[in-house]
Amino acid sequence: MGIFSDALDILAGRWTAVVLACLLPLTGSALIEVIPVGDGWFVLVPLLLVQLCLYTCIAVAIHRVVLIGSDSVPRFGVMLHFSRRELRFAGFLLLFGCLVFAGFFLMNLGAYVSLLMFGALLYLVPVFSIVFPAAAVDNDLTLRELLSVGRYHYWLLAKATLVIPLIVGLLMNGLGQVAAEMFGDVPPLLAIVSAQVVGALVLIIEIAVLSVAYREIEHRESPQAIFGS
Repeated sequence: MGIFSDALDILAGRWTAVVLACLLPLTGSALIEVIPVGDGWFVLVPLLLVQLCLYTCIAVAIHRVVLIGSDSVPRFGVMLHFSRRELRFAGFLLLFGCLVFAGFFLMNLGAYVSLLMFGALLYLVPVFSIVFPAAAVDNDLTLRELLSVGRYHYWLLAKATLVIPLIVGLLMNGLGQVAAEMFGDVPPLLAIVSAQVVGALVLIIEIAVLSVAYREIEHRESPQAIFGS
């Protein structure tokens, strides 16, 4: 079975723990997105920080439920338990965001630089992403281990972070267009709620897929395995 089907199987078996752990932070994140606010930096920056904290709670909870089990997180998630684990995870998110932003910014410097940065991002995004499930289960990866991931397990992580999210996104977008054609205009509130629910499902699946990819790398019994070898 592939990492996508494995992730769906795990989520299906532990759906109660996933829903309870993510309900509060997902609801908070959805409210921030749909409630009108000002557009000044004094409003946007605090909201971005809150969203960062909420996403951290969601991602850490899902990674731990998938990799450790339903009892690895409090019943209603980790939002009220922002420990060193969550702080490290949030720090990695900020670093990851800065790397991606820098890459896209440098793409404006010319065709050759743009091509180089695009290739660099195609490599860095999958490889760097392994730090997220690792941080969620308190595994401090070294730079040597990250380089080993890039050398031996790049295509598995590219599948988990680029290919599968792209396919899932296109599929959900297509289903949304079909639903719009079938049902026509729907009440704005229903449309907003539906979009938030679908977005939450996609987010949960993508995080779970990355968790399964991490688990597969961890459990591979070969000289190239980097965790616990």
